[in-house]
Amino acid sequence: MKIFHLYYLDKKSEISPNRSYTLGRNWDNSIILPEKSVSRNHAVLEGRGDSFILRDLGSTNGTFVEGERITEIPLRDNGKFRIGSCNLELVSREADLTPSDALPSDTMLFENRISKLMNDVDDPGIAERIEGLKQFFNNKRESLSLRANKDGLTGLYNRRYMDEKLEEEIERAVRYNRPLSLIMIDIDRFKKFNDAYGHQKGDEVLSTVARILKVTSRNMDILCRYGGEEMAFILPETTPDHALTMADMCRQRICDNVVKEAGVKVTISLGVAGVSERCATAEDLIAAADRALYRAKNNGRNRVEWEET
Repeated sequence: MKIFHLYYLDKKSEISPNRSYTLGRNWDNSIILPEKSVSRNHAVLEGRGDSFILRDLGSTNGTFVEGERITEIPLRDNGKFRIGSCNLELVSREADLTPSDALPSDTMLFENRISKLMNDVDDPGIAERIEGLKQFFNNKRESLSLRANKDGLTGLYNRRYMDEKLEEEIERAVRYNRPLSLIMIDIDRFKKFNDAYGHQKGDEVLSTVARILKVTSRNMDILCRYGGEEMAFILPETTPDHALTMADMCRQRICDNVVKEAGVKVTISLGVAGVSERCATAEDLIAAADRALYRAKNNGRNRVEWEET
């Protein structure tokens, strides 16, 4: 199985060959490229099972592959292309699904021994094999790192990863004067639900809600399990107004679809806040979104509220 990553600006996003991704300057694109040379809806990457088709959407400044302006072209693995003034690269590798128990100390020991071997070996063939072994180990380490950042039940990013990414995104938003919003999400009356149906059904509902939210999200969004039945969306390049629209879309889809998938009626409440001069730290942003969330719950649940910052 192949894993695909798209590198653009200072970001790296995992993308699925079973989905299509729009690229452009507008906030509602899957991949947002906030550059003046990029059209509002510039291009699309269409997944084709194990590869992608890159198609220009009639952009002003064009989409280029190997210096040639294209209309539509199959994008090969590790393919580079340009949208406006933005350089992007699609990178793939075979997924490593083998569990790994390597510890940081093991990693350092392995790296040191590999480096010593590379220095001692004169035979190019053996050196190449050692380099291949090093790459294999690095792939395992990357896979382990990815698992360490994910919540086991929902598959969402965990709280530790959320804390790290929120700090990074706030720093970037403040430095470049870019919008950033946060949505806090809580499953309504979840404790009563667990008491009535049991924790196994509760876990099923958590997984179902997470799956629907992931399908609703854009590729650039960072969806995390904050704790218990609470989840959070970090929305780069998104104003609070647009985050409110996103939040209500999530609320409606949960309301409409969980009963179909899990067999029970479930709703969520959501609170939205955005980075501002008065709200420029992770603690402030989480607190603001939490206040909005509590208002949503106190005002009847199954609704979205916004905290002005």
